[in-house]
Amino acid sequence: MIVEEQVGIFTNVYIGGLVFTADENDRQWGFGDGDDSTGRWEALAKQRGMDVDTCQKHYQGMCNAAAGWPDDTWTFRYEVVSETGTTNAMVLEMIESVKEAIERNGASKDRELCQQLLRRTLSFGVVRMYGLGIRKYISQGETGRPIIVYQREELTPYHFESLVPEKVRQSVVHKGEDVPQAESGSAAVLDFPWR
Repeated sequence: MIVEEQVGIFTNVYIGGLVFTADENDRQWGFGDGDDSTGRWEALAKQRGMDVDTCQKHYQGMCNAAAGWPDDTWTFRYEVVSETGTTNAMVLEMIESVKEAIERNGASKDRELCQQLLRRTLSFGVVRMYGLGIRKYISQGETGRPIIVYQREELTPYHFESLVPEKVRQSVVHKGEDVPQAESGSAAVLDFPWR
């Protein structure tokens, strides 16, 4: 799982115990703790069994997709999901109807339009009852294995701490403000724009 966080003009992307950051104007990714040395990239490449250039392209591509920026290899898309994990036939049918609306309208790259289509296709009560929401997925090409990208504001502080190790959270140069705690018992703050 990956977490994307907006901090002013900076974007932080947390991937597997690492954090990368980029200014949205120049879009050049570096380690989010400020140590962007060649030796650091060499060590990471060796750990991952890659050469340095391949390692940099791999992570920079993942970060571009997670931030919703164009990339030659990695791509992103928004999809409707059930946060509750409920997958009975009726819920799957509702999810499928929203997916069809997203495809029909060419909205898979536009979060706001996907949110609107979710609201137009299903009632507020149904969306709330089954915990339906729009989530970002990235993959290597259109056919690669999809990886979910959580946006920081979708997570409670507890879940953010569970996904991102403390050492990484403390080392980040561009830190975001704490997000208010979700309702008790809630797995995450679902992003319902009509609230």
